[in-house]
Amino acid sequence: MFTLMFTNACRPSQQFFVDEIWPNFLAKDGYPGGVHCYDATCHGALAPNAFDLIFPTAGPAIPVTGDWANNYTTTTEEMNCANVAASKLLEYPSGIRVHGGGKLIEPDGPEATLIKMWISQP
Repeated sequence: MFTLMFTNACRPSQQFFVDEIWPNFLAKDGYPGGVHCYDATCHGALAPNAFDLIFPTAGPAIPVTGDWANNYTTTTEEMNCANVAASKLLEYPSGIRVHGGGKLIEPDGPEATLIKMWISQP
């Protein structure tokens, strides 16, 4: 028996992830209830889902390594580069799909715009 492994071919800019996606989306302050995406019971160590984030213990470097590499890879696996609006990274927090954390962003809000911009970065 053999298993097919599919990986997401979407690998947008690591620099844009470090500079924009992490601080202004995944680690953003101001979500309802004061949550962050990386919180233990949301998408952190205690989360019962595959989208696991780790709060980095070291500053970012390009190419990303350690916790940053884990976060980048995990996040890009939630992307659909052929149709960014259909990415799980947008559909869940915007309420298009049921999200355990509720609706956190607007489908055309600033966080969604960042995700769409990320795909077009070199």
